[in-house]
Amino acid sequence: MTPISTLRRLVLPTLFIAASCTAMAQAGVPGTGGAGQGRSMGRLSLGGSSGDPHTPHRTIVGQVIGADGKPVLDAQVYLKNLRDNSVRILAVDDEGKYNFSPLPLTLDFELWAQEGNKRTIIKPVSSFSPTEFLSISLRFPEKPIYVDPVVKKPAATTAKQ
Repeated sequence: MTPISTLRRLVLPTLFIAASCTAMAQAGVPGTGGAGQGRSMGRLSLGGSSGDPHTPHRTIVGQVIGADGKPVLDAQVYLKNLRDNSVRILAVDDEGKYNFSPLPLTLDFELWAQEGNKRTIIKPVSSFSPTEFLSISLRFPEKPIYVDPVVKKPAATTAKQ
């Protein structure tokens, strides 16, 4: 098989699918982001998290629980992207619950909660798990895990001699 025929075999079906989706969206077919839905299908996404309902994504929900078994109402939940080390932080609601969505299925994350200078155990979220909806409770242990406070170092000064 020549490189040109291989390229045609791979690219032409993709272009056909993109053209079909665009035509359906312009015709207002429900669920395609067409007329009357306030959003259009202006691009073809081959992965990641674009917020498009047709792109598979992950949702992580849960509740932060104290060592006493009661919801922690003043905690913050941290979600660290292990690819670029970026961190998303959410404050829990009035029931100690949190919700991270949409998240790409192709990324690995670490999830934990903090209250003051204490934190929960760090829980991994793997891209190898195909689960789109995860419910993860974050519980503070009986023996607290303390977080080092961030101390700003004073600016370096040079002594005049």
